[in-house]
Amino acid sequence: MFIVAVLKNSGQKNFEAFWNKQEAATFWSNIISSRRKLEGDAVREVVLYESETSSIEHGIKEARQNRLQPIKTHKMNENVPFYEKIKRTGPGCVTPETIMEAERQIKAEGARFVEVTKETVQSFQKKVEALASAKEVHPHHKVVMDEICYNLKAQGGGYSYTLITFVAGHLEKYLKRAQDEDMVSERGVNILRAYVTTFEFILNNRITGTGGDLGRTLIKKLDEVIKGVNADIDVAAVRAAAKPKPKPKPQPKPEVKPEVKPEVKPTPEVAPTVEKPIEEEMPAAPVQPKPEPGVISQESLAELFEQKKAEPEPENAGKANEVNEKTFDWSEKYSVGIPELDEDHRYLFHLMKHFYLTSERDGGLYEVDIIFSILKAFARVHFGREEAAMAIAGYDKTVEHVKQHEKLMVELEEMRDYYVMLTDEEAGKKVSNMFVKWLSGHIQEEDSGYQNSMQAKSEKISSFLQEMDMPKAWIGEEE
Repeated sequence: MFIVAVLKNSGQKNFEAFWNKQEAATFWSNIISSRRKLEGDAVREVVLYESETSSIEHGIKEARQNRLQPIKTHKMNENVPFYEKIKRTGPGCVTPETIMEAERQIKAEGARFVEVTKETVQSFQKKVEALASAKEVHPHHKVVMDEICYNLKAQGGGYSYTLITFVAGHLEKYLKRAQDEDMVSERGVNILRAYVTTFEFILNNRITGTGGDLGRTLIKKLDEVIKGVNADIDVAAVRAAAKPKPKPKPQPKPEVKPEVKPEVKPTPEVAPTVEKPIEEEMPAAPVQPKPEPGVISQESLAELFEQKKAEPEPENAGKANEVNEKTFDWSEKYSVGIPELDEDHRYLFHLMKHFYLTSERDGGLYEVDIIFSILKAFARVHFGREEAAMAIAGYDKTVEHVKQHEKLMVELEEMRDYYVMLTDEEAGKKVSNMFVKWLSGHIQEEDSGYQNSMQAKSEKISSFLQEMDMPKAWIGEEE
């Protein structure tokens, strides 16, 4: 991994860790080129490190304790503006016009990225149409499509086109998982064309970063094609859905007139009237909702990643109505007797809860994937901490337990793919129910086995886990 240390004028250091070198380079360049301030404090120095560790927390700790050799260092006072250099160099060496021309060419290169990428997307589109016409996948064409996809993923982030990188990453997964017969089917071709439309929309509209509401709407429409809800992406609908709704004009307040008390006159006596009974109206019959158009069966959706026939639901897939927000609340029945491991388990339940909440409010694939990424990363970290604790305790079933952890990581990836394939409204609840059984079953059936072994060395284990703690990003609430 790559770690960027940012030293501020106040002496405080910030550390950012990146698994991808390109992401680290982009962050480094943004800090230096913009000369920006972090939390109101100017940056004084930026240092880049590389660590061989598989833990973000451990890598940052190595950098903080100066146990890593810097790859490169940049002091911000060395970042002298061009015009200051001209003044120091003297007349006849560099002119302001030369610098302005250089800056213009640099900006032109950035703009050229869009045009070059459009050409790349067009070449991918040609391969898709050739595949659709031939009704077969030529091995060479698939290799070229993989290379194009890889290049799009690598280059997007470097020019702040984050969505290009995100979409290309998903396309890369699809190309690896889909079988040849899936790709040449009508639905497979529709999916590939939808990816092309998504790339074109991003480039034509110059959508940088994540794109805000427009980016989220676009990804949601792509998600609908992948799930089979729609056959293509309606570009006009994307623009319309992302437009902010006009605020209603404030209604003028009615003029309040002073109350005039009418003159009270004596009323003549009136014979009492007999009230007629009010006839109650019969309530109208409820209107039955129409089925959502375009939704296809789960069996046909499963064709995305299957080889020959639909795979059955995973064994731990339960009924959707078995789960709700309270399902993810921490309970002492999950305690393993080591507070640090209990806290890890509580955080995993917390992430699953927010997957459930995001899917319930119809969050897009982009938001769901962020939670999946955090969940997978922390699950790997937690399993490593737990395995180290078992080694300290001398637990005699550590090898078998490690194998269970590897199986859980595979199942976690399968749950993500299973969610992508589901189209019905209960998809989030179904996968959330699988999550609960995935974690609670492991804690109560497997983790409970090491409790007695760890209790004998609980102080030593807790001390180790506190030293190797992993900061947790609690979503939407305080720790």
